[in-house]
Amino acid sequence: MLIASLRENQIGVRQENIGGKISLFVAAEDEQRAREIVREIVEGAPPA
Repeated sequence: MLIASLRENQIGVRQENIGGKISLFVAAEDEQRAREIVREIVEGAPPA
């Protein structure tokens, strides 16, 4: 769901499985917007 949401907002994302833990990476210029999207999903908050 996170990957789909980021891509829907034109944020490139890369996924890696590191030691059994999945990590997502975005470009530095997309970091702030990506964090906001993740926050909205985790907290169930509408876009600001």
